[in-house]
Amino acid sequence: MSNINFPEQYKYSGFKANNLTLVCINIPPHTNSYGMLASKRLSEFSTYPLPLLELQIFVIFIFANAFHYMLKPLGASSFVSCLFAGVVLGPTFLGQFEFTRKWFFPHESQDRIMSLALLGYSLFLFLSGVKMDVGMVLRTGTKALSIGVLSVTLPLVLGLIYVNSRAEYYLSEVDFLASWCLTLIHAITCFPVTSYMISHQLKISHSELGRLSLCSSLVAELLGIITIIAFNLVDTGLWVLVVRYFKYILFFVLALIFILRPAMNWVIRKTPESKPISSFYIYVILAIALGSEIFFSCLRQVQFLGPFIVGLAVPAGAPLGSAFEEKFGSFTVAVLFEILTVTSMMRADLFLVISEYYKLKKYIKLILITCGTKLLSSLFPSMIARVPLVDSMALSFIMNYKGIVELCLAVIFRDTRMISEEIFALVALSILLNAAIIPVIVKFFYNPSRKYAGYQTRNITSLKPNAELKVLACVHRPDNVASIIKLLDASYPTKDRPIGVYVLHLIKLIGRTTPIMIAHSKQKPVSNSSSKNVIHAFNQFEKTKWGTVSIHLFTAISTYDLMHEDICTLALDKLTSLIIIPLHRKWSIHEYIESEDKNLRALNRKVLEKAPCSVGIFFDRGGLGHYKNTSSDESHKLQLCMFFFGGKDDREALTLAKRMSRDANAFLTVIHFVAKDIIVEIEDRIVDALLLDDVKRRAKNVYENVEYIERVVRDGQETLAFVRQKAKLYDLFIAGRRYEISCPQTAGLAEWSEIPELGVIGDYLASKDLETRASVLVVQQQKQIKRLQ
Repeated sequence: MSNINFPEQYKYSGFKANNLTLVCINIPPHTNSYGMLASKRLSEFSTYPLPLLELQIFVIFIFANAFHYMLKPLGASSFVSCLFAGVVLGPTFLGQFEFTRKWFFPHESQDRIMSLALLGYSLFLFLSGVKMDVGMVLRTGTKALSIGVLSVTLPLVLGLIYVNSRAEYYLSEVDFLASWCLTLIHAITCFPVTSYMISHQLKISHSELGRLSLCSSLVAELLGIITIIAFNLVDTGLWVLVVRYFKYILFFVLALIFILRPAMNWVIRKTPESKPISSFYIYVILAIALGSEIFFSCLRQVQFLGPFIVGLAVPAGAPLGSAFEEKFGSFTVAVLFEILTVTSMMRADLFLVISEYYKLKKYIKLILITCGTKLLSSLFPSMIARVPLVDSMALSFIMNYKGIVELCLAVIFRDTRMISEEIFALVALSILLNAAIIPVIVKFFYNPSRKYAGYQTRNITSLKPNAELKVLACVHRPDNVASIIKLLDASYPTKDRPIGVYVLHLIKLIGRTTPIMIAHSKQKPVSNSSSKNVIHAFNQFEKTKWGTVSIHLFTAISTYDLMHEDICTLALDKLTSLIIIPLHRKWSIHEYIESEDKNLRALNRKVLEKAPCSVGIFFDRGGLGHYKNTSSDESHKLQLCMFFFGGKDDREALTLAKRMSRDANAFLTVIHFVAKDIIVEIEDRIVDALLLDDVKRRAKNVYENVEYIERVVRDGQETLAFVRQKAKLYDLFIAGRRYEISCPQTAGLAEWSEIPELGVIGDYLASKDLETRASVLVVQQQKQIKRLQ
C-alpha cells in the first residue's frame, strides 16, 4: 500500500468508514524513525515501531521503579511493584484514557511488546529449569513428597467436589470450565515461583525450611505439569490422540536424556576447570530451548513447557548451569521479567470485580475454599513430620504463594476464551493480594537468623554404630592441612565405620567482586590454583586409607564476613555431622604463639552460632600423631584424654573419643569431674550415666585400652590444678565447649577466659601459660531448634 496516496491525516493512523477500520502502513515498514528533528510533527516520532517500543519500555520501568521505591521500605518485592504498575497503566486507571491508548500503548503495538514479554517468560522458565535439580525428586523424603502431593491433589479434589455440589450455580459449560481454571490456578504450586520467592525475597534458599519448600514445590510442580497436560487434553477433546501425543512427548524427553544431556556433560568434561563454557554451546542449547516451543505448540500443549523441560536437562550448578545464569539471569529478571509482569497485569480491569461482584461471588467462594484447603493440606503433613508449628505455618504459606507463572497461565486462559474478562480480573486481583501479603506473613512466622537451624539431629551421638561419619574440614592456612589429616587419622576410619570428608579450602576474596564456590573433580588434573597443595595432600591421604576415607574437595573464595555462609551451606547440603574449624591462633615449633587472626576468630564465632550440625574447634601444638605407630607398647600409643563434666556437648565429645579409642594404637583416658553437693537435672544425669556406663565397663576389662577416672572437686581452681598435672601426659585433649554453662567444677573460671568460644576448659588448654605439646579439640553439639516453637 506504500504506492497509494492517502490524505496526510490518515497516513499514520486508522480511520473509520462504513463500519470498517482502515489502517495504513508502509510496506516494507520503517522500523526506526528519521529522528525527532526530521519529523514534521512530534507525534510522528512515536508512530514507528522501534521508538514506540522504547517509549513503552521506558514508561514501564518508570512506573515499576517508582512503585518499588515507595513499597520497598514496606518489604514489597519488585514483582509486587510491577503488579501495581500494571494496574495503574492498565484499564483500571490510566489505560481507560484515550491519550494513553493512542500515544503510549496503541492496539497495533501490542504484538511487539507482548513478543518481548513472552521471550522473557520463556527465558524465565528455562533458567528456572536450569537451576532445578531433578535428582532432588529421587532424593526427596516422605516429608517433602507428602506435602507436595497433598498440597496439589486435595485442593483440586475438594474444589471439584464443591463445584459438583453446587451444580445449580455452575449450570453452563462456560461456568464449569471457568471454575476448573480457577481451581487449577490456585491449587498448583510452581517451582519457579517458589524458588524466586525463597531466593530473591526471603533469601532462605540454604535453610532447611527453604530446602523443604523447594523439594515440596518441585514435587508439586511435576504433578501440576501432568495435571495441566491432562486438562488441555480434556478441554480440547483430544483423548483419542493421547497415545500419539504421548509418543512424541516421550520421544522428546528421551532425546533430552540420552542425547542432549550426555552432550552437555561432554562439553563440561571438555572445558578445563575454572574456565568458562564456550558461548557457542550456550547459544546452541538456548536455541534448542526456544525452538522447543514450536514442538509443543504443534502438539496443542502449552508451548512454554518446552523451555522449562529443556532447562531440566541442563546439569545444575557450575560450570554450565551457572554460565546460563551469569549470561541471561540479570537481563531476564531485571528487564524482561518486569516487562512481562507489567504487561500481563495491564490486561486486567479490576473495576470489573466491583461492578460484577454478584456474578463473581461464587468464584470468590471457590478461591477461598481452594486456598484454605491448600493451606491445611500443607500444614498437617509438615506437623506430622515434626516440623515446628511456626515453620509449618510458614511452609504452608510458601506453598500457597502465587507469582508470574500463575498470572501468565490466567492470561493464556483469557486469550483462549476459557475464562471471561471479569474472572481474569478476579484472578489478577487474587494474585496481587497473594504476592503482597504472603511474604509478610512468612517473615512474621519464620526468623531468617535461624536459616541454618536443623529439624533433624545431625551430630555424632545420633549416628548408628556403623554409620558413615560425615565431616566438613575447613582449611585456612597450609599448616591446617597436616593437622586436620592427623586428626582424621586419629578418628580411626575403618571399612565398617568409614569417614566421608568434605574439605573446604577458604580463601579471602581479592581482585574480584563475586564470591565463588569450586567443586574439584577427581577425574580432572589438579589445576595450578591456590588449592593445588591442599588437593594433593588430601588425595594422597585418601589413597593411603584403602577405602576407609572418601575425600571431596571444595574451594570457597569469599570475604571473611560471608565465609560462614559457605561453611554452613556446604554442611547443610552434604548432611555432615561435624564441622572442624581451626583455631585463630598459630603455635610455633618452640611452643609459643606465633600469630592470631581476628578475622578467623570472628568467623569461628559465626560458625558456632549458625552451624546446622556439631562443631569442633581444633588446634595442634605438634603432639598429635607424633607417638602413633604400630607398636603394641602402651608408651608408644596415641594418648587421648577426655574431660567430662556432663551435658550435651560433653556427651558429643565423649562419643567421638570412644570412636577414636577403637584403634588398637590409641589409649583413652576419661576423666569425670564430679562436684560436691551439686544438684543436676535428673534427665541429664540419666543420659550422662548411660553413656559413661560403657566407658566404665570397658575400663574394667584389662584387654580394653580405656581408663576411667572420677575426680571430685570443689571449684574451678581444683579442676585447673588437676588439668595442669595431666597437661604433659597426653597427645590429644577432647572437651565439650559447654558455653555459658555454670557448675561448681568450673566456678570462677569464666571471669578469666580469653577465648570464650572454647569454653573454660578449652580456653585454659589454649592458654599461653600452659606448658604442653598436646593438641586440643573442643566440641559443641548441634544447636537444634525447639519442637514447640
